Amino acid sequence: MIRAIVNLCLLLAIIFLPFWIYLPLLVLALAVMPYFLEIILFGFLIDVLYGAGAYSGISFDFPFAIYALLGFFVSSILRSQLRLNV
Repeated sequence: MIRAIVNLCLLLAIIFLPFWIYLPLLVLALAVMPYFLEIILFGFLIDVLYGAGAYSGISFDFPFAIYALLGFFVSSILRSQLRLNV
């Protein structure tokens, strides 16, 4: 139930708040919640809503989704190395 509320709050933050508010919230959710695969979907949503014509240094249409995927893998590795499997 808490996960659904967090997902809804993050979805509303992505839609209505500026990026400098919702990006730290996404990073915090990734750090706190185990196996937060939803971040990849949120990355695609950010790219679809705000990524038109934005150049991020890589030639791919969905850079935030790639960053979210990399963040998920890094947090999974760190979580297993630090034994923080909550």
